[in-house]
This record gives sequence, C-alpha cells and structure tokens, in this order.
Amino acid sequence: AVDYEQLRQLQSLFHEAGEADEVTRAKIHEEFMQQCRHVLQPCRLAKRRLSMSACGTEKASGMTSRLLPPINADGDSKKDGSHNVGHYIAQIHNTRCKGPYDLKTNERVKAMQQLVEKLPFERSIDNSKALYHHMAGIECLASQVSQELLERLSTVACSDKFPGRRYRVLASDAFCIILQGSVEATSTPASATDMNTKHKVPSLKKETTVLGPGKCFGSVNAKELALSTEFMSVVTREPCLFLKISTADFERVVEQLKVKKYEDKLHVLQSCRLGTQWPRQSLDITADLLTWRKAKPNEVLCSEGHLAPFIAFIKSGECCVLRQVPSYSNGLLENGQVHNVEMGRLSAGDFFGHMSLIKTCPMRYSVVAMSKVQLGVIPQEDVTKLDEVTHALLLYSGMGSQELSQEEVQKTYVTRQLEKEWQQFKHGVVTDVINSRGIVPGFGKWQHHSRHH
Repeated sequence: AVDYEQLRQLQSLFHEAGEADEVTRAKIHEEFMQQCRHVLQPCRLAKRRLSMSACGTEKASGMTSRLLPPINADGDSKKDGSHNVGHYIAQIHNTRCKGPYDLKTNERVKAMQQLVEKLPFERSIDNSKALYHHMAGIECLASQVSQELLERLSTVACSDKFPGRRYRVLASDAFCIILQGSVEATSTPASATDMNTKHKVPSLKKETTVLGPGKCFGSVNAKELALSTEFMSVVTREPCLFLKISTADFERVVEQLKVKKYEDKLHVLQSCRLGTQWPRQSLDITADLLTWRKAKPNEVLCSEGHLAPFIAFIKSGECCVLRQVPSYSNGLLENGQVHNVEMGRLSAGDFFGHMSLIKTCPMRYSVVAMSKVQLGVIPQEDVTKLDEVTHALLLYSGMGSQELSQEEVQKTYVTRQLEKEWQQFKHGVVTDVINSRGIVPGFGKWQHHSRHH
C-alpha cells in the first residue's frame, strides 16, 4: 500500500530543493533518498498512519520530523529498513505456501493431474516420459522399484476420481498416489478387495492419519515383487483424484520386464561364436545364472596367473587381451623385467574366463577394459551349476588367443619391439639433422636467404 502522507512530504522536499542553495540542496537530496523507502507500507500500517495524520496527532514540522521509522514485513520497526518490496507483498497477498507439502511437490502433483486425465493409450511418448519423471519424485514409490520398472509402470497408470467426502476406498489390490484432495487413512487391513467400491460410510472412530497430495496408500503384489504401504483403507475428506496402479497391471508389467531381461541375456549368448548352435536347454541354464556388470575404462577384469573371478560375455564395449613376456632392450634380455604385449581385442560377441574356471587353472592372459563395457557374468561360485554339456559347449565355442604358445607370444613381442626401436631410430636421425643444420619449423635456411635478397 502507498503511504500518501509520506508521498506528500516527498513532494514538499522536491519543491524546497528548487529554491535552496547547493549545500541545502545536497542535504535535502539525502533526506529525500532516505524517505523513499517508506512510501510503500503494509496495508494496516498505512491506514493507521493516515488516520493518525487526519486527526492531527502526527504532523510534519521541519526536516527532521518528516522521517518515519522503517517497517519490516512483520509490522515491527527496526533500524535498517528493507528495500525488498516482495517482503510486503508476500504478507499482503498471503502467497507463502502453508500446505502439508513443499512447492516442488505441489508443482509435480499438478503436472501429474494433467497427464493422468488422458487414458494410457491416449498419451504420447513425451507424456509417458514426463509422467515417469514426476513419478520418480514420489519417494514412497521410487524407493521400492527400479527405474526400469517405474518407467514401464508410468505407461499403465490411470486416474480414479471420487466425487465427494466420506467415501471409503479399499486399496488392497491397487497402489494409489493422491493427486487432489485429502483422505483419512487407517493401517487396519481392509477385508474387501474391490478398489472400485464407492459407498458412503459413517465417521471413523479410530485414530486416523490425514494424507494429502503426493502421499501414497494401497498395495500390489507380483510373484517376486511387492509395492506396498501401511494403509489399505482410506476415507475421502473431500473430492479426490488418485493415480492408480492395479494389481493386474503391475503383474503384467513385471512379467513383461522379466521376459525382456531374459531375451537380452539370450541375445548376448547367441551373439557369441557358435552360440546360435547351442541347444535350448543349455541356453536356458546359462541365461538363468547370468547377471549384469559394468566396467570402467582401464579396469582390470582378470589377471594373468590368477583364477578368473567369473565367466564374462561382452554385451557392449571393447577389451584388450595382454600377455606378459620378458623385457628386451637392444636385443638383450633384462633380468626381472616383464612387458605386457597386446595379443588382441575382445568386443561384443566374445567371452572369456571359461577356460580358467571350468578346468580350474590360472588365466594365461589378462583382460583390461578399453572403454565402458557391459558384461553378462556367471560368478565363480555358480559355475558348478552348469551341466557337463554346457561346459563342453563353452570350451568348444571359446576364443583361441589363450592357445598361443610362449614362443609365438615371444616372437610377436620381439617383432613389435624391433618396429618400435626402428621408428625411434628414424625419428632420432631426422631430429639430429634438423638441429645440426639450425632448421626451425617455419624459419628454414631457404627463408633466411630470401630475406637477404
């Protein structure tokens, strides 16, 4: 609100400055800047001051009496007044959020209301992605399921409306998120299992918990997974809107995800050498034992001379196969020195570690990740669960780099070492010639001669 008494005083100061000398004008200017901050005041204080001024209880008499004490957002005087108009607007219009949830939850819930108004088959891909990101912000939901499962649940979530208060919602076969309104919840399990039961009930006499937007209730179960809360029955306090995931949809999504994971494992096994010729039984046994693992660049997956920690099938990325050989310098053997020779690279469709674990012998080579690698691995303790046929198929289908003899590895190393030394020798000769002739790149002798001419 504008304090017109202060505004009139500022006008009088403006007229006085026009007739004053330089010294007085500077003082009036300083006073003018100090009083500008008091023009905007909270409504009740501005009205009180205007009424007091109209009754003659507060009159301006001179330059010092024109100054009024600064007012903060709570209506109290303090020495340093605030220039932030937002402090007063927040109090006047009462815009601060005082609900049971913060502003982020409020915005998330409003966005979810608009998205669930459409049926699942009416939503676009962008709508489903937006709903997934909003559902990931609901802690009671995101903390119980994986991101992959949550993304699929967002495609089957639908809305459920209740038109008024005192409607009981039995949610023993559905998981619900409150998007609008509030409910009274009790932790006593409901005897009925029909979510769509909508009939009025008398007031609850038991102690209840009030749940608002962003809170969850209900429970859904699959064979190996459950999504639940402690509240199975709630009563609406006002018209409500829920996001609902039914047990049937939950079971179907979990089963679809399980099938997809199995197909991914099957694809990794069949992409290996001779994997398409494996019998179905061996593929099923191996796929059941397979788990996913990720490796960072330069991570050592297995070391030469040690038992392999797992049998690994590469799904994506690239690995380097290294063998250790004695180190040579100028054709002479260096005692105690070894050198890692790159014998090849592994990529998607290759696997390793099977020879070490099946035959219980140390690895004859090391494997190091060259980039980000995703692997399907069978841990060392699960290898014994594979039957003899699968063991034979793994040995027959495996790569042949470990079959290289020590002489062949040594020959490969010597050849590469000689090539390296030859390259270093050529580089050294060229560098010596350039330096001895005083040739600098961009400033050769031919350029110096052209300058003299």
